[in-house]
Amino acid sequence: MNKASHILVVASGDQGQSTKSLTQDVLNQLQGDDTKITVMAPDQSQIEGYAGITVSQKSMTPSNNPLVRWYRALAFCCCVIFARLRYGEISSVLLTSQPSASYPVFFLRNLLKYQVVQLISQPVSWTPKNGLCLTKADRVFYLQSMRESMLEAIACQWKECPNTTAHQQAQDIIQSERYTPFKMGYIYVDQPMQEENSLKRVFCETQTRNLAHLLDALAHIRKENRPAIYLKETGANIHKNTDIKHQSTLLGCQRCEEDVQWAPGNIYLALPGNLDNERQVLKALSTGMCVIIPADGSFWDLALSNQVNCLKYKPYDMSSLKEKLEQVKANPVALQNIAKAGAHIAHGYRADKCYTSIISALTNRSTTEQHHD
Repeated sequence: MNKASHILVVASGDQGQSTKSLTQDVLNQLQGDDTKITVMAPDQSQIEGYAGITVSQKSMTPSNNPLVRWYRALAFCCCVIFARLRYGEISSVLLTSQPSASYPVFFLRNLLKYQVVQLISQPVSWTPKNGLCLTKADRVFYLQSMRESMLEAIACQWKECPNTTAHQQAQDIIQSERYTPFKMGYIYVDQPMQEENSLKRVFCETQTRNLAHLLDALAHIRKENRPAIYLKETGANIHKNTDIKHQSTLLGCQRCEEDVQWAPGNIYLALPGNLDNERQVLKALSTGMCVIIPADGSFWDLALSNQVNCLKYKPYDMSSLKEKLEQVKANPVALQNIAKAGAHIAHGYRADKCYTSIISALTNRSTTEQHHD
């Protein structure tokens, strides 16, 4: 019989919603298990349904003042010790933010006898401290699209070495068995796929810097050929820019007050530069939506085929995006077939399949044991 695991999840307040959702999906794979889970994070990064220890964001923020830095590290360590005393022996610490945000966990690793598992789902800042923390972790799981930023962060530790030497050392480290790429997964819900006569509504999550690209393409489409665009704000508030607000209204864009309507018959448009594109595109595919994505070398650009299971456009190319948007009204039947092909692709990205190696590392159970639970 396996000893019950206690996982301490550590997250900072500046992690994106996509990272928080990914962490929750990973933890959901342990539901019904005897594993205990405690979340140590600022209020905005707490995960509902789990025991929580609230820490201030300041204690996870770097400082140039050595006294402040050590004080914050001490406060952080006190929270970890409190988690140990209140909730029991910690077997694994799961870090989900920038590696250096939680560096004090390494001070207590030998004392409290836990392993440190780092989850990388957002770009890693190129700093020596991030690189050092990545090399200290017992296991590192990363999205393939984040590999380059990890490599650069690790190479930062050897600034005095020639550039090629530092990068070769970083390559050797990442190729070791402690570093494992994983695929983004989604929580599978067995439900019948709805049939739609046509695809009419395009949902798009925007930021100020990439909305102008969309509006430029819409402005060059005849009014009767424009699809209905629903804008969901992310990051900076686009409505603080009155010119953009006025232009989007003139072009028939509507503000999406709630979440994107993830449902068959709708279309998801991914704009270049959005950090959450990888997860959101998967969510759209899994719900039977047709996706329009930038051909930017990202994960889904490499995994999907244009006009087969998605539509692709050249990033920041007005005429290319215009052409894809015009297809929404011009050829809805073809888009329905593309959406169905995309949904089929998504079946290979179920969370219960994609996260088995992470769960195995956190609980010290083999994949076979997980599948027989």
